[in-house]
Amino acid sequence: MSDTTADHTKELNQISRAMNWLERDVTQYIGKPIRNELGETLPSLVVADQALSFTHLGRSNALDKTQSQLQRVAYQVVNNGLQRVVWPVLDQVESSTPQIQKLTSATRFSVQVLTTEGWYEQWPINSSLPGQERSSIAIALRITLDTPRFGGITRLFELPRGVSTQRKGEQ
Repeated sequence: MSDTTADHTKELNQISRAMNWLERDVTQYIGKPIRNELGETLPSLVVADQALSFTHLGRSNALDKTQSQLQRVAYQVVNNGLQRVVWPVLDQVESSTPQIQKLTSATRFSVQVLTTEGWYEQWPINSSLPGQERSSIAIALRITLDTPRFGGITRLFELPRGVSTQRKGEQ
């Protein structure tokens, strides 16, 4: 096998692995808000600025320790690489340092949220008009990963049981 073919194969394997991580995490989504390092409540699903963060089930527990099965995870492009960021605790206190894993080379990561009303590039939906709050249910995520060699790769992921927006102060 030539070096070029081996390089292509390696990159395709990395992209496939990244999409598998995304699929595994998204299919285990759960609607549990968290608190950030300032104590503010963050929604269970956040899409903004070419990044995706959410709460999911399925945290591995190989040593059978007493711990939550819930975990906060984020995906973002930093320095031309798609990163998977995982926090050791659900609520992001100052002392919690996330584990960062580079999955594959990427130049852009975009996420759109499908509701019964259409596609949105930001979640939760923010209305700039007072009294115009909207309560929508997210049905699916359309994720596009732009790679240097293969261009844009788009996947559609169905969300389990929908994700409702949460108005300020709700949990």
